[in-house]
Amino acid sequence: MENTRPTPENEAQTKQDVSRKSPRQLLVEFLRESEENFFNDVSGEVGGEKTPANKPHGDSTRAAAFKRARAYKFALAAVAVVAVGIGPIMRLSANESAQAVLNARVVTVRAPINGVLSHYGSTTVGTMTSFGQAVVTINNDHADRSTLNIIRRDWLKTNAEKDGLSQRIKTAEEERNSLLEADKQHKSARLEQFRFRKQQILELISAAKARLEAANASYTRISWLAERGLSTTAQLEIKRQDKEVAARAVSQNESQLAEVQVEYDAEQRGIRLTDDHNISTSMKERADRLAFEINNWKRDLEKHQHLLAELNEDLEREKMRYAEKEMRVVNSPVGGPIWEILTASGEFVNEGQPLFRVLDCSGILVSTSVSEATYNKLQVGDPAIFRSGSDLTEYEGRIIKMHGLAAPRANLAIMPEALSYEPFHITMKSDKISDRNQCTVGQTGIVSFRPLRTQRVFVKITRWLKYWVRSV
Repeated sequence: MENTRPTPENEAQTKQDVSRKSPRQLLVEFLRESEENFFNDVSGEVGGEKTPANKPHGDSTRAAAFKRARAYKFALAAVAVVAVGIGPIMRLSANESAQAVLNARVVTVRAPINGVLSHYGSTTVGTMTSFGQAVVTINNDHADRSTLNIIRRDWLKTNAEKDGLSQRIKTAEEERNSLLEADKQHKSARLEQFRFRKQQILELISAAKARLEAANASYTRISWLAERGLSTTAQLEIKRQDKEVAARAVSQNESQLAEVQVEYDAEQRGIRLTDDHNISTSMKERADRLAFEINNWKRDLEKHQHLLAELNEDLEREKMRYAEKEMRVVNSPVGGPIWEILTASGEFVNEGQPLFRVLDCSGILVSTSVSEATYNKLQVGDPAIFRSGSDLTEYEGRIIKMHGLAAPRANLAIMPEALSYEPFHITMKSDKISDRNQCTVGQTGIVSFRPLRTQRVFVKITRWLKYWVRSV
């Protein structure tokens, strides 16, 4: 047989294979392999004697076969000693727990408000609940609604003021429009009046000019007669005065025409000229005052609208707050069975008072108690196997917590101190238990630990024992 030394690759593969198997399985495989090697060698040697090609070397072959047979017998005897002697010792010193029980975290649900508690019909211990499922309701008939009433009164007051401003603006705009229309009609009438006055003055100017022409002609004739002594000086003076009066009348009428034209132009620009000062019409002034007041009211209306929008938000928020204070439905925060009900239906509860507890079945744990010797061999992360006491199913996992004698408080369904067989406590977790979707908290069993340090020693012994057998 070829003398094969272990290589780093073979050592790594052997270490990985052995770490996955228990010492009992490794021992059985070693015995089986040794027995198969022994019978294969013996059958090969015996078969070799019957072939003619091996006859020249018959004696040496039988001697080698005899030596190997003795070596295998010695190995089988050593293995038997290990199985009979060391096996029971290993079983006596096996790293197993004294107690083991399936455990889970407990979520305590507290009362969000004060009030009278009412259970749903299915609210009993052990009832399975899903995430967000309604479990109980709390009604508070004495919830404080003073803030809600204050906000509602402010909202009603602001809304009434807004409606008043809107109506006032509407009325003012209608009045202003009517004033502007009346002022427009007044302006049109005034312009028409000025046009008639201008026409009248123009006619007066025409008459005055006619009289002036007649006065000029009469004065010329009397002056011609007076030069020949046919008229008196008094008649000449009278004709001269008539001429001057006629000229002044023409000038006066032309001045009145210019004055009317000025008033006509001012009226077209919306300016009213009076004897003492230049002012617009009273209707125009009233319309301007209303426009100023309407602008102020519109600004106030915009402020009221913003305030009303904020009050609407406050009112809705306060309504929701009051609804939550008046009645609250308490839902399950996790999916799992109800572990404990701490209050009765119809009982008055205070805010923050515990109502019920629900198991969190999303992560099942295994709580165990071990001896001090076993505890000192283990460390967090070591592999472990939980064997169920009901169906003997094994679940692989790892140690996640070691808290020894100082067992801290934990929100678990079964407290570690309840496992009183041994004082040291260890918690392991197996994903395969959670994958079953069965929240069997309280189910007992045994946990077998496989310390990594012991596994490494056993791997070395097994590897070198195999190497020694192959060398022989």
